[in-house]
Amino acid sequence: MFSAYAMILVAVVVFKLPFHAGASGGPRVINLIPFLGSFDHNGQFLSSEIVFNTLLFMPLGVYVSALTTWSTTKRILAVVGSSLTLEATQFVFAICIADVTDLIDSSVGGIVGIGLHAVLSKACREQTLRVINTASIALLVLVLPRFAQVLINSHTMVGPPPNPPPS
Repeated sequence: MFSAYAMILVAVVVFKLPFHAGASGGPRVINLIPFLGSFDHNGQFLSSEIVFNTLLFMPLGVYVSALTTWSTTKRILAVVGSSLTLEATQFVFAICIADVTDLIDSSVGGIVGIGLHAVLSKACREQTLRVINTASIALLVLVLPRFAQVLINSHTMVGPPPNPPPS
């Protein structure tokens, strides 16, 4: 289950699938001002991307906790390091703007996931892995078809088909 999650995470964060595919071709940009791009032109705070990034990285914290015997500090460092690596990859390949806000949001999501695992471990004891696996399968069954649909729709041509070649 972790492998499927990791592939989806890389596809969404690094390659911006299903939202955007390919490198931007533009200059490499890093936004070092937290939440700078989190406002619309009217100054209204846009929380949807923040919530999305936080939720996207919560399973990483759960998986790091479930699959290792590391201390909480090492788990947090693994989550923050993974987030930093993904943001750096975006910068290196000029896929989009590398953003400190994304780093903060994804790190918070991973840390919340670590906390969620701690709560599950206390509540479910020996059944913790079974609960995590069951929830992972259920989420994958729910998310994967939607992910595929959005990916297919984002690559579907809009407008009339091109003119056929002359015969």
